[in-house]
Amino acid sequence: MVPDDMAAEAERHGLGVLRDSVQNRPRRRPRSTAAPACAAAVGVAVAGVALAVHRGGRTGGWYGWLPVCVGTALALWFVAGLRRTPRPRKTWVARFENGVVHRVGDAEPRAYAWDDIRAVAQHDARVVRAFRSSTGRSLLIVPLDGDLICVNDSFDGAGPFAERLTVAFARARAPREMVRLRAGEQLRFGGQLAVDEGGVGACGQRVDWHDVERIAVGPEEVLHVFRHGQQHACLSVPAAGMPNLPVFLTLAEELRRRAAA
Repeated sequence: MVPDDMAAEAERHGLGVLRDSVQNRPRRRPRSTAAPACAAAVGVAVAGVALAVHRGGRTGGWYGWLPVCVGTALALWFVAGLRRTPRPRKTWVARFENGVVHRVGDAEPRAYAWDDIRAVAQHDARVVRAFRSSTGRSLLIVPLDGDLICVNDSFDGAGPFAERLTVAFARARAPREMVRLRAGEQLRFGGQLAVDEGGVGACGQRVDWHDVERIAVGPEEVLHVFRHGQQHACLSVPAAGMPNLPVFLTLAEELRRRAAA
């Protein structure tokens, strides 16, 4: 479900029925960031108490309490800063049949048809938090006119939502890009990959579609193009975060199939 104003905006722009949506869980600061800082401040305070007792009992000097004062001040400063940190705004992203609606906080929702979106990209990144690490996924939606839309792991169900949205976007965008290819245009993906109706090229090398056996994206997030009868890739380019990668894969499969017919 999405707020009523998002549904109304989608209807006003003719985006069709709602397919799925995600929303984030805003909070002031990740616990993994707060815990080590608080532990360090408490550690300084405890060490200061021990040192103060030791020095105070031996010399009676007031300066023996200086470490505990510093530790206490650090803890109070961190807690005060945590309370002042603005909470991230609630954000909704909804995929409809013919586009996307985005809303941040109490602002008016923005609707984008598939043709109003310049690019869609996914990127997996290793996230290190305190004493553990994990793989985080981000979905970036770049409108022709409007703010960048980012769906990351702070959104419930971000992974499946990103997969379904990129597939829907590729299915809607590929026919339009195929028309451009048939008209003799060359399309670029990620700044390196150049595609036309005759073949694909990158880094000064080119392969005709009738020579391409398969195209695969490996677990290391590198796109590989294989010639017929060759075990090693003849073209390899980074695929992490490549704009419109699913669009390229859809076009490549269709162009390769036509060349082989």
